[in-house]
Amino acid sequence: MQKFKTSFLLWAVFSLLLFLPCWFIPWLGKGDTTFAAMLRCFRAGLPMTDLLFFILVYGVPAVVIGWVVQALVMVCLRRKSENKIVT
Repeated sequence: MQKFKTSFLLWAVFSLLLFLPCWFIPWLGKGDTTFAAMLRCFRAGLPMTDLLFFILVYGVPAVVIGWVVQALVMVCLRRKSENKIVT
């Protein structure tokens, strides 16, 4: 089985590209984005227990999907470079 190199920079970029837009998705029934709701809680001095929940709900899938996408990119790049060497 062939091992492929992990690009942590690509992984971070893809994960951030997936994670950041999630904060601007409107809450169901609230008509407010997650970011706006968290900002309002912060300004009011309320405990931000939901912050950890949303970081886990949005962050974990973003990291996992970001890793898969960067792995696909690294596989494609390696195969492309191997094809150049052979031809």
